Amino acid sequence: MYHNLGRVEYELKEYQKSIQTFRKVFTLNDIKEDWIKPWSHYYLANCYRDIGETEKAKQEYDIAYEYDDNTIRSDIDKARSGLE
Repeated sequence: MYHNLGRVEYELKEYQKSIQTFRKVFTLNDIKEDWIKPWSHYYLANCYRDIGETEKAKQEYDIAYEYDDNTIRSDIDKARSGLE
């Protein structure tokens, strides 16, 4: 639920709201879908990138990259190249 809400807020460019919502994802212990946390880190990183907090964005991309998901790794590689 929080992941989807965070995505909507991100798409609406409500980055501060989206950041708070994605942070809630990481407080939950009963997430059954393996993809939610890595993608939440990815979108959280995008929020930080879009508001100019590059170091925080890099940290979140690093966390998301550690998950075993080749699709997200490809997207992260593209996003990181924009931060250089």
